[in-house]
Amino acid sequence: MSIKRIYYLQLSFFAILAGFFLLYQLSPFWQNQANSFMILLDNPYPNLLKQQIESLDIPIFITLIMLFLFQALLFWIPSEQLFVVSQLLYGEWIGTMICFVGLLFSSLLNFLLMRFLCLGITYQFPHSWIIRQKAYLRVYGGITLFCLRLLPIACFDVVSLLSGATIMRFSSYIFYTSIGILFFIILSFFIHSALLQCIIAFCLFWIFIIFKKIFNPSSFHIGKALKAEFMYYYRGDSPYSPPSKQKQRFAICLSCTRLTRARVCKECGCFMNIKICYKEATCPLKKWD
Repeated sequence: MSIKRIYYLQLSFFAILAGFFLLYQLSPFWQNQANSFMILLDNPYPNLLKQQIESLDIPIFITLIMLFLFQALLFWIPSEQLFVVSQLLYGEWIGTMICFVGLLFSSLLNFLLMRFLCLGITYQFPHSWIIRQKAYLRVYGGITLFCLRLLPIACFDVVSLLSGATIMRFSSYIFYTSIGILFFIILSFFIHSALLQCIIAFCLFWIFIIFKKIFNPSSFHIGKALKAEFMYYYRGDSPYSPPSKQKQRFAICLSCTRLTRARVCKECGCFMNIKICYKEATCPLKKWD
């Protein structure tokens, strides 16, 4: 089977899975909910699940953690519903701490699942739209993930699945997801308006962009990242490239922003004064975000 056909199979699998999961989760989540995330408490589904958990002989804490883990693999219960069930069983504060741990493990499993299944479509897909999105994620990926975690209209598990199919680093994903879950729980406690949460997330997105541009302007140029992605596709050393192309190593100079192959690094073969390193190995100069 050709590599191009594998790309299309991965893309179709990812689209079907994400579409099915989005429809499955939005149907119970937005049923009779118009103003607030906490109106989920009026939904009989969490109360029914609470009674079923209490009827089991297994300790409630272990049952909740297992539900968080298994729903990431079996797509059984939406994470938003388990958040409410945790508060119904243990109260606001203890239930929130259990929910934080459960959501973090659930998001990590979703991320690793999609990283294993669908990462090939983000490495070198024969379409310019994919390349533009990769360039965007190199620059704004972490901030976008953090703000999506704050949105009540953005399904938590779908965001995790989409992140796993991108080029985002695992360490960056853990950091921004942890902060995003914490802020989402705080907003859910004190702000009971979905519209206000969306406005806060939008404002935080632009505040982070402005601050990062002020303190690190060289790493926030979407044009340079886009140029790098195009050169990565056409001349780079992608793991899906032919062996003849893997020998060509290009980098962008920080001073002149031109592609060059002069004076290579001993660690990975990249130019010493680089913007983006194209090797997947451990180059200390590589920066994704």
